Amino acid sequence: MISDAEREKGISQIESFLSKSVAKQQKSPKLKFEELQELLSSDQALLREAKRQLGGEHKGQAIATFDPALHKESIAALVRIAIESGSTPAIILTTLNYKTFYRLMQEKGIDYERLVVVDTISKNVSKPIEAPNLFFLDSLRDLTQIQIKIVNIMDEYKDVCFVLDSLDAMELYHEDKIIYKFIYSLSKLIRRRKMSAFYMLNKKTLASQLAQFVDSQMSLKG
Repeated sequence: MISDAEREKGISQIESFLSKSVAKQQKSPKLKFEELQELLSSDQALLREAKRQLGGEHKGQAIATFDPALHKESIAALVRIAIESGSTPAIILTTLNYKTFYRLMQEKGIDYERLVVVDTISKNVSKPIEAPNLFFLDSLRDLTQIQIKIVNIMDEYKDVCFVLDSLDAMELYHEDKIIYKFIYSLSKLIRRRKMSAFYMLNKKTLASQLAQFVDSQMSLKG
């Protein structure tokens, strides 16, 4: 038989375990809330810094170098700036597929259905879906195809702000001189149509070479 002392000891151990579990459950929502607040504050800080460097609304073309650790946050910040500037954001995805991008927009509280998205990744790995404002291209190898799609978007939508993420990925398929030629041609086209663009990249040497084609440069860091 179990003695009274052993029974009391067992009850005490159970109560101790339950009290720790409850305390952990009570603490968890607080931690999650604090983590969420920290995330939101860092997003807002990045957005404020981006706006400061731009001097307010964005109505030209800018190179946006970014910290790889803040890649997704940088995309979200540029999309917000485009929206707040009254433009229709058109995102050319070269490093994220549309599913990942849509999830990112949901996490950041941005309605992705109001965005135009061009996915250069998914077509090679899965069957494209049909969705409003969502387009698929074969790959980054065909820059002509990308430019044609950009022209089509210009013809269909008004006051577009293009967000190209990221030019670094183009180096997997093209020499720098080909990328320079592509951005030069694209920047002329966007300027002629009186639209705007962000050219995202991480490589500083590439950024310095492309600076001559744009109106401003910005650095997105935490």
